[in-house]
Amino acid sequence: MRLLKMFVGIILSVFLLILSLWYFGIPEEYIEKEIEKFFKGKFNNTYIEIIDLKKTFFFGLDIKKLILISENKTLINIHNIHININHPWTLLIKRIQFLFNGMLDRNSGFIKGEIFIKRKDYKVYFEIKELHLEKLPLFQEIGIKGKSVAIIKGFFIGNTQSLPQATLLLNIKEMKFNDIISQDFYIPLSFFHSVRGTVKSYGKTLEIKSLSLIGNNIYSRLKGQLNETIFIGKLEIMPEPNFPNMLLYSLQKYKITNGYYIVPIKINYHNIF
Repeated sequence: MRLLKMFVGIILSVFLLILSLWYFGIPEEYIEKEIEKFFKGKFNNTYIEIIDLKKTFFFGLDIKKLILISENKTLINIHNIHININHPWTLLIKRIQFLFNGMLDRNSGFIKGEIFIKRKDYKVYFEIKELHLEKLPLFQEIGIKGKSVAIIKGFFIGNTQSLPQATLLLNIKEMKFNDIISQDFYIPLSFFHSVRGTVKSYGKTLEIKSLSLIGNNIYSRLKGQLNETIFIGKLEIMPEPNFPNMLLYSLQKYKITNGYYIVPIKINYHNIF
């Protein structure tokens, strides 16, 4: 009985020590700077800003607003973020697991995920649901107009000594976007109602191996790479025989053969952001 009381006393003492360290020994300003430092420069020139971070009593964090920024332009705003630390005693050995959730700007979607940190190594998993792309500052900055609902799942892994590797799984539905018309290329987004595919990032290189665009009697594949500031790729467009020919008039200069078109794409990242 005495041994049991001693054991319970030790466990309680360790818990109170960790709780005291969390609540009184780690300033909120320090946590905020460490989070911003963690994300700075992970993907090209992106960084985050945190507004109004508060610790909760039992090993949690509430963040009023988090802003993802690139080239001094706002890409995404996330509001009302709650972070919960699983197994808080692992703070002592720098092996931490976070659960987080929040709401994207203007009710444009919900995000949740997990972060695992083991000394210098980390893994991040996340999922965004009911994402209305047209409400994001990123899409408004690019100038794409229309509506859509998307689900994005992704993860990235790495360590503090190198840039991360990342994978995004995209599933966009109910898509009603206007066409993209520029001096250099024409992308008929209005032909398509859904997008599915995978985007990968290796350090400062973002690669689209195959992003499928699906419409009524028409199919397309987008492939390409973003290296530093330049995206170079191609859009293959494959209408079926019963697709209206009159809608293909603007694509005639891209025609390779009947039922097959290739639109070369080259975009300067700085011209977008």
